[in-house]
Amino acid sequence: MGGSATATFALVWLYVACWPTAYLTDTYLHWTMQQERLAACALGDVAVFGDSKAQAAIAPKAMHVSIVNLSTAGTSPVETYYAVEQAMRCAHLPRVVILTHGAKTFAGMTGFWNQDAREGILTTVQRHEVEAEAARLHDVISIGEPPDDGLAPFARDWLYTVHFPPLAFPSLLRGAVFMRIRHNRDVMRDDREALGHALHGVANGSAELGEEVELDGFHATPLMDAYFRRTLASLDARGIEVLYLDLPLNKATYDKIEPSMRAAFVAYLRDAAGASSRFHIVGGLMPCWPNAFFGDRAHMNARGATAFSQGLDQVLTAWLAGMPPPDMPNRCDGPPRPGG
Repeated sequence: MGGSATATFALVWLYVACWPTAYLTDTYLHWTMQQERLAACALGDVAVFGDSKAQAAIAPKAMHVSIVNLSTAGTSPVETYYAVEQAMRCAHLPRVVILTHGAKTFAGMTGFWNQDAREGILTTVQRHEVEAEAARLHDVISIGEPPDDGLAPFARDWLYTVHFPPLAFPSLLRGAVFMRIRHNRDVMRDDREALGHALHGVANGSAELGEEVELDGFHATPLMDAYFRRTLASLDARGIEVLYLDLPLNKATYDKIEPSMRAAFVAYLRDAAGASSRFHIVGGLMPCWPNAFFGDRAHMNARGATAFSQGLDQVLTAWLAGMPPPDMPNRCDGPPRPGG
């Protein structure tokens, strides 16, 4: 019985360590595809780095410019910094990098322990760097508290590194062990064909309120601010033009957000732009689009993604040609809200 239990545990461990794409979530799969593109230096003329909103809204196949969507759900300026640094090791760099993280993202990381550590989105060395930087900045908010698992930090790191099966149990349970294999293969195939574009909401319109309405003001945490500015400095040193693109809000959310919060976000980005002549804000901040273009409270549906990508295509075509780009104005009725 002891030998049988040991052999079973060893087989489970082998499965957990060697076939994560068979049971982990879509986020991990999209990150895997991002890593595949970065390793192949498939960056295009324009490389997009952001979270799930960018992943859903920017469809390279609907555009004429050479663009690759390297966004991953649940990420913040921290994960974006490490992805950009990996891209910068390529021999042929993109002409333009698009960065896009909304105001809520600058308030802190949502998946440092559950996603970055458990699923390996950040390496152990990178996580240690982030923790050290947070400590140096006295930032006790951004990464949150470690899991209450009774493990010492070094033991937890080692167990994450070797994919200890009990730590993967929640993922195995959600994935029904191996029942996601076909679904996961389809996700990776679709991601590869769509050059990183993936929908997260498929409703034919949504008036649900986005998380921006929960903000009573804009405050970038010290850690988010440090990594965002570090990314800008890295790209500026390599002579790469950076476009900051804020993804649209549905009208229901736009009508509820505080103008003072939007104004503070505008001021923050303008301050960041002041440090680099190659950092440009395009398309306005917190733009409004009709509810019909959204598949859920935060993400554009297929119709919205096509319309937004076609507009962005015109902007990038002009930008790459050295011409003044057209505006991407709010598409909702009425004048813009104050604050920007």
